[in-house]
Amino acid sequence: MLTEILSCIVEQHDLRLVVMAGVICCLTTYTAFSLAMRAFNTSAFPARNWIISAAMTMGSGVWATHF
Repeated sequence: MLTEILSCIVEQHDLRLVVMAGVICCLTTYTAFSLAMRAFNTSAFPARNWIISAAMTMGSGVWATHF
């Protein structure tokens, strides 16, 4: 099973794009969690804006890694 997955990545995909997708995924995850932590550290009303920003960031990162 693992060899099939690795074979698929190596033979059917451009490794540069796979690495770029991984970097995008890591950066957007870090950014989304940073924004979410700001929401939890804020006791005022705009906390909802931080959560919305985190959700939009994570959704954009997932979308970007699929292309």
